[in-house]
Amino acid sequence: MNDDDNLPRPDVLVDAPELASLATLDHALTIVTNALLAAHPELTTGEDLCEFAHDGLALQTWIADAIIGEAGLLQSTITRYRRLVRLRRQRADASCDNNDF
Repeated sequence: MNDDDNLPRPDVLVDAPELASLATLDHALTIVTNALLAAHPELTTGEDLCEFAHDGLALQTWIADAIIGEAGLLQSTITRYRRLVRLRRQRADASCDNNDF
């Protein structure tokens, strides 16, 4: 998927201006996730975080993991919202097509 696929076009924003803020939030969540993974590479190993308990940063790593998880959930919700907006627009377009003479 191209990054531009999630950027709302002006004609879409006329009907759903909130998509601009959601696109910004979605990109910000991706940046936050990438930054936290870079700061805590142990999160990319798939190992149990308890193994890092001896590290003074264990709590920080656990919280970073929680933020990453919540960011993913929020991004999934944003995706569902976008799909519903797209479906609503398609239905409206189909309704207009059926009313053409």
